[in-house]
Amino acid sequence: MKPVLAWIKANVMIVVFGALILVIIPTAWFLGSSWGESIRTERSKAANDELTKIKSATVDYKLPAVDPSAPEVSLSKVPPNEVITNWFKEQRESLSKVAADAFKLAEDFNRGIGPEAKSLGRVEHGPMVAALFPKAASKDEETAKLNEMEDHLLGKRGHANPYQAMLDRVRAGGPADPVKLAGAVHDLTMRETEKITANKRELTPEERKTVDQTLAERRLGEYQSRAREVAFYATIASLPDGPNGVPVDHIPDPGMIEPNQFFVYQWDMWVMEDVLTALRLANTSADGRPLMSDVGVVKRLESMQISQVPGLGVAVQGQAPQFVDPTPPPAAPDAKPGLIPTDPRVSITGRAGGAWNNFFDVRNVQISVVVSSARLRELVHAIERTNFMSVTDLDLSEVDVWEDLRQGYYYGPENVVKAKISIETVWLRSWMEPLMPDRVKASLTGKLEGDAAAGGAAPPPPLPPGAGNGRGRVRGGKGGG
Repeated sequence: MKPVLAWIKANVMIVVFGALILVIIPTAWFLGSSWGESIRTERSKAANDELTKIKSATVDYKLPAVDPSAPEVSLSKVPPNEVITNWFKEQRESLSKVAADAFKLAEDFNRGIGPEAKSLGRVEHGPMVAALFPKAASKDEETAKLNEMEDHLLGKRGHANPYQAMLDRVRAGGPADPVKLAGAVHDLTMRETEKITANKRELTPEERKTVDQTLAERRLGEYQSRAREVAFYATIASLPDGPNGVPVDHIPDPGMIEPNQFFVYQWDMWVMEDVLTALRLANTSADGRPLMSDVGVVKRLESMQISQVPGLGVAVQGQAPQFVDPTPPPAAPDAKPGLIPTDPRVSITGRAGGAWNNFFDVRNVQISVVVSSARLRELVHAIERTNFMSVTDLDLSEVDVWEDLRQGYYYGPENVVKAKISIETVWLRSWMEPLMPDRVKASLTGKLEGDAAAGGAAPPPPLPPGAGNGRGRVRGGKGGG
């Protein structure tokens, strides 16, 4: 025993560490087993939870509604499925392409481009002078372009009058030339009188009555002949008048010789082109034959007025301004997603412009026309076919056909009425906005850029109508117009 104790004393560290090893190994085994079981239990629970989530996971599939009036295609709470996922992806891509193609067709049609617009006899709505809109490259170029467009608008310096060209394109014209007609009637009077009296005596009352009847028939024949030469009666005097109307001989206000107002002149011209095309379209047979005023639906365009662009032009008493509301109308309870809000305060369509409407602008037109009472619906249909235009109001009144006939307007055998028609025209921003000068854009869209952002959003007050001679060109121009 003593030798053992002596060895222990001599090797106490070995004994201590040996004892520790004997204690640690089973203790570590016990603790390790307990810890491993806890970890396995925890990870197993986490894995089971994730597996449960995967097994219970669902996906909502949805295709965007290209047509807001049509129901959307959707699947709700469906387990993930590669086939279904790929199908919805392909359909979404296909719908996006169809929507883009449809919008491009609509944009082209609004501009007068494409086979559909061509089939209606429309022409492309493009700037009369290139590189003027939205902004010329320099001030000198702007001056030159403004002078060039002034010549175009007034039909001067070798340019045809664009307004007369529009009328000629739809075969519109005035009644028989009163000077030529008076000369023809005078010559006929002399011939008939000479035939009866050989210029040796006065006509008897009965002979005078016979001659007068012949003259009346000749006059009516001239009126009828002219009616068979024009699609409908209209002259430049039938187009918008006043300070903001069609410029005749000169720009009515020298302050209007600037890009914003000239853009409005250009826009007005596009509106007039569409309205005149609609009137010509109404006087076209089902097989495409042009009908003249004696047999067509439309007999005469008496007048046309176009609403102002807000903030531009000369204020005219009694003329309603273009309605542009900076705040969107409250959404209707049944409003569908994707549709522009409408405002019932404006018209029966509710379409209005404003900074909240990024899709289109509205110009309103009122025309006074003499039309066939029995076929008025054909005119309404022609207006709606020509472009994005809608009839919003229609008032009818009687026509004094005998008084009009005395002035040379022959309307044919049909009963006619005078129709005052309000037309709403829609212009897509996608192609119009890139052409808009800064102040026009700021007025219609609320986007302040360039001069408008620098404080030019509101136009300078225009000169009173008639101030100055109206014939001066912009600074640096070629001289009087």
